[in-house]
Amino acid sequence: MPDQVVEITNDVGLHARPAAVFSKKAVGFSSE
Repeated sequence: MPDQVVEITNDVGLHARPAAVFSKKAVGFSSE
């Protein structure tokens, strides 16, 4: 069980950062 939780947490962490960067780029793109 703990291993699964760690895997899910790592997965979320890996995808959260690119998503945040993409959101910032999208916001910057629409304001131009």
